[in-house]
Amino acid sequence: MGVDTELFTPAIKKAQETLNIGFLGRLVPEKGLDILFTAVSQLKQQDLDCQVTICGSGKSEAELRQEVAAQQIGDRVIWRGAVRHEAAPVELGKFDVLVLPSRTVDTWKEQFGHVIIEAMAMGIPVIGSTCGEIPHVIDCQDLVFPEGNPVALAEILKRLICDRNWRAEMGNYGIERVDKYYSHQRIARRLIEQW
Repeated sequence: MGVDTELFTPAIKKAQETLNIGFLGRLVPEKGLDILFTAVSQLKQQDLDCQVTICGSGKSEAELRQEVAAQQIGDRVIWRGAVRHEAAPVELGKFDVLVLPSRTVDTWKEQFGHVIIEAMAMGIPVIGSTCGEIPHVIDCQDLVFPEGNPVALAEILKRLICDRNWRAEMGNYGIERVDKYYSHQRIARRLIEQW
């Protein structure tokens, strides 16, 4: 489960006032987007500026759009639709942070979350829930929140909004972690060592 670090490479980002919170994945209940929307609503109530870009499609899109309307954050959410894998680097490059708010259900929990290492390779901080393997892939307590807890997610997002130095530090952390564990070259080397 490696990442192509020549394809997913750090992008030169322009400093912008509004934090762009990204999601790339299936629009299904277990991905926890309702938790993200609740967190964004809390940030809005605190007058903290951010927007959310949703890349993906799935059976829950209509319900999620209703949730956005109910949370009164429609002005902050952009729906991009499904994104083919070869276009993922371009879309990820527009994010200031990637959020994977997955929740465990009876028949599923997050097994890896490949988009995590793709974003990390690009220097994009990744926030994830405690669902399945997410905390082990991220391996940074400051970027992991208890699954199903929008208050804890909002606190991490607030820190990213208010502390640009920490945001940059977490982006660099991701690049270093991918270089150490998840690049194709590193995984190939580890396999050879095992054999």
